[in-house]
Amino acid sequence: MEGSNVYQPLNHHNDEIRLLEILQDFDGETVRCNLVVTSLINPAAYVALSYTWVDPLGVGAPPAYEDVVLNGELFAAGRNLVDALRYLRSQGTRWIWADALSINQSDLEERGQQVLRMGQVYEKAKQVVVWLGPATNDSDTALQFIETLAGQKRVSEDTAAQWLNDTLYRTHTNEWKAIANLLKRRWWTRAWVVQETVRAKEVNFVCGQHAISGAQVEDGMGLIAPYFGFISESLQIYEQFSLPDGPSDAINGTRVISQDIRHGVKRGILYCLLHTRGTTATDDRDCIYGKLGLPSEESSNSQIFPNYRKSAKEVFTDFTTLHMQTTQKLDVMCQPFDRPIEKSLPSWVPNWKAQDGMQPLQPSMAGAKLADYDFHASGSLSAVMHFPDNDTLVVRGFIVDRIESIGYTSEDRGQPAQLEHQSNDLSAIYPGQRGVFDALWRSLVADQNRTDGTKACDNFGVKFAALCIEKDKELDSDPFPLAEILETSLGITNTGVKDWYIRSRNLRLGGKSLRQWVHDAFSSMTTHEEAILQENSNHAFERSFHSVNRKRRLVTTDHGYIGVAPAGAQLKDLVCVLKGLGTPAILRQKGADYELIGECYIHSLMHGEAIDMLDRKEFQLQDFTIR
Repeated sequence: MEGSNVYQPLNHHNDEIRLLEILQDFDGETVRCNLVVTSLINPAAYVALSYTWVDPLGVGAPPAYEDVVLNGELFAAGRNLVDALRYLRSQGTRWIWADALSINQSDLEERGQQVLRMGQVYEKAKQVVVWLGPATNDSDTALQFIETLAGQKRVSEDTAAQWLNDTLYRTHTNEWKAIANLLKRRWWTRAWVVQETVRAKEVNFVCGQHAISGAQVEDGMGLIAPYFGFISESLQIYEQFSLPDGPSDAINGTRVISQDIRHGVKRGILYCLLHTRGTTATDDRDCIYGKLGLPSEESSNSQIFPNYRKSAKEVFTDFTTLHMQTTQKLDVMCQPFDRPIEKSLPSWVPNWKAQDGMQPLQPSMAGAKLADYDFHASGSLSAVMHFPDNDTLVVRGFIVDRIESIGYTSEDRGQPAQLEHQSNDLSAIYPGQRGVFDALWRSLVADQNRTDGTKACDNFGVKFAALCIEKDKELDSDPFPLAEILETSLGITNTGVKDWYIRSRNLRLGGKSLRQWVHDAFSSMTTHEEAILQENSNHAFERSFHSVNRKRRLVTTDHGYIGVAPAGAQLKDLVCVLKGLGTPAILRQKGADYELIGECYIHSLMHGEAIDMLDRKEFQLQDFTIR
């Protein structure tokens, strides 16, 4: 209940917040607290609580509530929060900040004001306690294994990969099952946890009565983060269970942003949103509001005031519009979130609540180390835009080409037939056999090494050819592989290079099949390139391939360009360069208007080449009305 003795108004000009004072002299089960107003300017030493409001185990349980005594009045609080308060009371903690009780949730204006301060609340706390929920039969095992992982990382990162590999083969089955169960808890994917932990002075993780330090969690999870997909796939094969997909992006993003903060690096808000998109929120608006407390090099965050009277569509649209106007760039609209999920949004507004999106093509968004390596398809031109209404964006640019053929995505199911639409001559754009082959493999990794954020090296082309040739040899020896037939019949998808190659090798490029291009390139390798084949590791190339090709497909154009485009791209879609957009965009004409399909990589159009052609009057500027 909300009463005059519970919530007194806060003076936001004085940075006031409310702290919970847990009364320690009560031995019963009921949690008794007082709410005390204080200022963030000089607060008492307090603990900030990071937790989930409901269902901490992530099993879909209905919300459970329990009465606490707050300023002498009964007040219904979430059971998980009450369990956390009991734990903190048992540890002798006196002053606590917990959003569900410290903020008057029925006052929408206060909610907005306090959300703006939450980054500071967690930054100024003497400690942040992450409450994962009650203990289960294997939660202690999971936390102990995280401590073991952290210890291994600190002993030797060089041997970590082999050590992890050894644990996957029935030597640590119970530990990996416990980790899988722990990662199913909802805390790992909450939108708010990023700013709650990355700015904290000290973090402790608690599950039941077992506590470990945030440093141990960061080191332990940091050890497995680069190998998350491999570990999960291996466990599925050998143990018939896998790690949940959801937490991996959130854990990776939180770890990267934490490291940036420690090194004084400020990223743009887009970078923070992209690298924490694995997180979710009960309220869709918090997919934006929950990240505003993260340090950013841009001023657009400070211009956003959380307004819970607006719909999620309005919040998403307002943020996208403000970012474009502030930066004078259009990059925000091409951020790779799954667009078909939310039909109510204009095509130029990313669906910020979507989790399972593509990875960004722009190197700086993907973590590139080379600042001068970003794509600049529109050169140095600033965006020209206006907004006739909330659903419409008008931008200036020009049409470069049309999609003439499309390949398969790694997620396509079933055995593909030979493509009906096949590309014509490519030699005008990419002279010679080596030119076409280079354009092919560089497109498949967006010309990047995604393991270290640098430009792709020539070794990648050798690795790609070798993997494809190896797959052809496997098929020659076993033309009807049982495992692949079963996978196809069951609708199982595989995103590896070889599996993509099986589905794509009949695609014709410039009059030859992709298979023939690969074999010709392989047969003409130099002595130096042949020496590269003796290196055992294909990790960097395969990781880069997977990152770029998830939910994208190989395309060729009418004029003979090769590239990759979103999975939703279709024949005759337009390849456009828009002022103020770093990558080319795929647009689909809808009468007099256009629909944005997403960004694309088109080899030889990523660094301003089309602007040079525009200057030679080969293209004509026009306005695009995008809805």
